[in-house]
Amino acid sequence: MAMKTNTQFMAKFFAAALVLLTGCVKDLDVKPNDPFVLTSDDVYAAEGSYKSALAKIYAGFILTGSQGGTGNPDLLGLDEGFTCFVRSLWSLNELTTDEAVWSYPNDANGTIFNLHNHSWTATDGIPQALYARILNVAAIANEFLRVTGGKKDEADIKMFRAEARFLRALAYYYGMDLFKTLPFVTEADKPGAHYAPPARNREQLYAFIESELLAVKPDMGAPRFEYGRADKAVCAMLLAKLYLNSEVYVGKAKYTETLAQLKEVIEGGYELSPAYLRLFSADNDSNKEIIFAQTCDGASSRSFGMPWIMIYGNAGNGGWAGLRTTSAFVRKFDDRPNEARALFAKEDKKQSLEIEAQNSAAQGYGVYKYRNEKFKGPVPASASGGFNDTDYVMFRLADAYLMYAEA
Repeated sequence: MAMKTNTQFMAKFFAAALVLLTGCVKDLDVKPNDPFVLTSDDVYAAEGSYKSALAKIYAGFILTGSQGGTGNPDLLGLDEGFTCFVRSLWSLNELTTDEAVWSYPNDANGTIFNLHNHSWTATDGIPQALYARILNVAAIANEFLRVTGGKKDEADIKMFRAEARFLRALAYYYGMDLFKTLPFVTEADKPGAHYAPPARNREQLYAFIESELLAVKPDMGAPRFEYGRADKAVCAMLLAKLYLNSEVYVGKAKYTETLAQLKEVIEGGYELSPAYLRLFSADNDSNKEIIFAQTCDGASSRSFGMPWIMIYGNAGNGGWAGLRTTSAFVRKFDDRPNEARALFAKEDKKQSLEIEAQNSAAQGYGVYKYRNEKFKGPVPASASGGFNDTDYVMFRLADAYLMYAEA
């Protein structure tokens, strides 16, 4: 059974978390009588509530709020779609390169062009969104760990706590990689109205992330035990990424450790996909190459995040034609005309190769790798609402092999 998030429960859980974050003196630690106010006791009373609460932490990477993409967002001050963790992560990694160009200059509070032009600042919308989302995921994971602290010896809770710690480490990993220094909070830090968390530098964050991943891996599920959840192989993959770039992060090479972690991943029962597009179609949840993905359901877990922008951003018919690639990227495939990965919308779709004006949606080829239709089958019914069933792939076996070769 795949881990899928439920937006109705997310609203209840987040409301309870907010209540818990407000009581900072003992005289105020009184259960509210208001029937519209939820406490942690209310949220965790129902059967299966701990797993549902864990799903809220997972949701922090792919969803943006508790009302299906528009309304009741987790973060304020920016277009809700841009606050999706993996969308802002993708934007910082790809819009800053030759791989992707955005069309609309007014997006992200008028700062999105700064990414491609390498002129971004700390106050730009997308860096701020990811920074806030990292801390948001960490805060929700911390609250889950506080609430479950008295049940840590129960088998299911022990695994849930390991996953929560992994997800917090994953969020901090991206923060360490992109920002170097972050405010740092764990479940040991009691919430309060005026708490200012200490900053941790890259070396300190690296040490914490490594120690957390090594500590929780034994308590995580076996590889592929439940699609969409972090397991031992997912944990090993993140450790491998940490070790592969260790020389950059802390000035010490750890290639032997990288290979050891990747060996665990490669032996985890994954298989390379025989067809490239199977990885990025609406039924990719059955693909054995995927190690870790952010799960999407166009009916019950919606956002204008990823891979929504990859599907609809490249489309001119029913989409919004705002995302293209550069000629430098296209020319990587000049000597491979039959390459399965050369999935471009070209002149036959009224797109020019060269981009002379970044705000022209007709300049630059579109890339239609992600799609909201099954590899061999119909478009899901949920697509009629404008959302996707296609899961966003974070870790896959092909990446593990490439990392193994690099190490």
